[in-house]
Amino acid sequence: MNYFLPQWVDFEMMQIDDYIDEQERQFELQGKSLEDKFHQLQKDIEAGQIDAPPEYHDHLTSSLIDDMWQIDNHFKQFFRQSIVIQLYSFLEYKLKYGCDNYARQKNTAYKMSDLKGSSDMDKAKLFMSRSMGIAVRDLDPEWSYIQRLRKTRNILVHHNGELMSTHRDFKEIKAFEQKGFELEHKTNQLTDLSKPQRYILKFTDKAFLQSLSKNIASLLYKIGKHPVE
Repeated sequence: MNYFLPQWVDFEMMQIDDYIDEQERQFELQGKSLEDKFHQLQKDIEAGQIDAPPEYHDHLTSSLIDDMWQIDNHFKQFFRQSIVIQLYSFLEYKLKYGCDNYARQKNTAYKMSDLKGSSDMDKAKLFMSRSMGIAVRDLDPEWSYIQRLRKTRNILVHHNGELMSTHRDFKEIKAFEQKGFELEHKTNQLTDLSKPQRYILKFTDKAFLQSLSKNIASLLYKIGKHPVE
């Protein structure tokens, strides 16, 4: 019995990956369009083709620069943050589905939701270990990766992406930095560096989203193919 239905994972993740690629492509097209308009504006100003005071030239230039900045520093960030949250929710749902499916088919004495744990991820780990004979150590390195994802996702959801250097998960999230993801230092440079520092989770390109997708798919496939009791 295939309780986690891993044969569907590749298809579902492909849909998510296609959505990510399409949205990122739209951001690039918008940015390129604004950049082209900016360069054309500069040429028109230099050629004297815009009959307006210099202040108006500055206004047009500043507006285009602001629009480009918005895409890079807000729109892309909002989108990537939402995808991180969505991917984690997708994983939680799949784990709960698999565990509940197993409990129903095997008529176990308890379900995943009956177990104690600080999160559904913890409950799923306990259920797989106690009822299905799946040891978490057999799910590494994907499981350890997902634990860092969970803590990163929690910072987005509960702290709007802001992380203090005194936070209990700071070192682990800091160790999670990789291509496409970094902690951007936001504390004023004049601040005493011996004091707690403030950071912002920054998603610099879609590479991080691709890494999340790959690890989630790999974890679900590994669980689904694992022999169970």
